[in-house]
Formats: sequence, C-alpha cells, structure tokens
Amino acid sequence: MSDYSKMKMASSGSSKKDFKISDEDESCLGDFFDPCGVCITKGQMRDGTLVNRLLLCGCAVVMLWASSFQTAVYIANSSISSPLFSVVKESCDAAYQLSASEKTDYVECVDRQLGMCDESFESVLNEEVAATNAQLTANAETLSTVGAAQEACSASFTTAQVNL
Repeated sequence: MSDYSKMKMASSGSSKKDFKISDEDESCLGDFFDPCGVCITKGQMRDGTLVNRLLLCGCAVVMLWASSFQTAVYIANSSISSPLFSVVKESCDAAYQLSASEKTDYVECVDRQLGMCDESFESVLNEEVAATNAQLTANAETLSTVGAAQEACSASFTTAQVNL
C-alpha cells in the first residue's frame, strides 16, 4: 500500500476495504504477510528496475567476496612458499633422530649423576657409621669408668658403715 493510500485512509477514517487499491500499489506478498507495506510492490516487480538493482547489488557482493578471497589466496601463495613433501618429511625425520639422540644423552647423564650421588652417599654414610661407632665406644668407656667409680664408692660406703 502506498503512503498516499495510507494517508487518505487515515484522514477519512474509513477502512482499507473502502478504497480500491490498484495492483501497482499492493505488496507482492499481500496484506496478510506484509501489513506494514515494506515489501516491494507488484508495480515495482513489473517495472523491473528494483529487481534489476537488487540483482546487480547481489552480483556485486558475490564478486567482491570472490575477488577478496582470490586476492588473499594469491597474496598468501606469492609471499609464503610451500615446501615440498620430501623436504618436510626429511625435516621431521631429522627432528626425530635429534630428539632420540638427546634422550639417549639425557639418560646417560642421569645415570652418571646417579652413580656420583651413590658414591657420595656411600662415603658420607660410612663416615657417619664410623663416627657413630666411635661415639658408642666412647660412651661404653665412660659407662665402664662410671660403673667402676660407683662400685668403689659403694664398697667404701659399705665398709664405712660396717666400721661405724
């Protein structure tokens, strides 16, 4: 429905069925699916200018997308060279061999360090056992000296008690 028809209906207070709307001003979807009258009219469809403009606009958008994608692909392919599969495979094989070699070197290094730690631990352990044994011997000598002194003291006390 055209703006003129709407204004005329609003000003007269009559309903839409009172006016005979030309086929040119009716929406291509009909009044039920286009109550606001925003779709193109049948006259515009017959005229073809709006449809031609919409088709031209759609073609322009499609060409823009296609050209943008093709341009991006061209720039990427020209600036970034793709290596051959054989080169990629050789590089991966070399990297695998290097990582296997590094793993072997790491295991040898850890074993060597573990051996040095075991030797160091054994020597420190032996020193501590020797120091503990020396302390035990010193304690035993001190206990025997104290035990002898206690016996002498006990014997003297018993003798002194008997004498009194």
